[in-house]
Order: sequence, then structure tokens, then C-alpha cells
Amino acid sequence: MPRAQWQLKNDSPVIEVLLVSMISGATMPRLLLADTAAGNLQSSFELLHDVNHCKFSGAKPSQVVTLGGAYTGLFPLYLVPIEIPSLGFKSDVAAVGYPCRRWVIKESPASAS
Repeated sequence: MPRAQWQLKNDSPVIEVLLVSMISGATMPRLLLADTAAGNLQSSFELLHDVNHCKFSGAKPSQVVTLGGAYTGLFPLYLVPIEIPSLGFKSDVAAVGYPCRRWVIKESPASAS
């Protein structure tokens, strides 16, 4: 497999991936964050994706998986077409769809003074 140098964004390694719509063939560029704590070789998935991105691909959930850690609970598993142009990678990948929430971080009273 070809090698690619991962760029740093906010001091974290990222690489551009293309999420491909099975319906229209359109692509949606996303930045994939390298996260070695996401799972192990026995995991039933390879990516965590915003559920709306999984739906963009046209994929239907195939099963439900249980996650523990940063995301805890039951989540749908999708088989989504992914491309990583810098690696020449093009394949369907098992992705867990999680609900993307906008978090508002409020300043703590101690730091406000």
C-alpha cells in the first residue's frame, strides 16, 4: 500500500477521505482523525462517522453495535464507500453512525474571575 504523510490539524494527525454517495456518485471530502484508541482488530467497524454522513452515502444500517468510551450506547452500523486519494484506497468500510451534536462549552465560574 502506498504511504502518505498525515497533516496536522490542531496538533492531531488527519488525512482527507472522500465519502461517496452510492446514489449520485457525488463525493463529500472529510478529514479523518487518526485515533488508535477507536477499537481493536476484532471490532466490527473501522470508522466513527456522523450519522448524516453515513446517510449521505445512501447506505442503510445493517446492524446495531454497542460502544463504550467517548460514545456509549447502541449505534447503527453502515457499510459506506470511502476513498483516500493520497493512498489510492477505494473500498466499502464499516462505519458506526453517531449523532453529531454541537457542544457549547461554558466558562467555569472559577475561570471567569
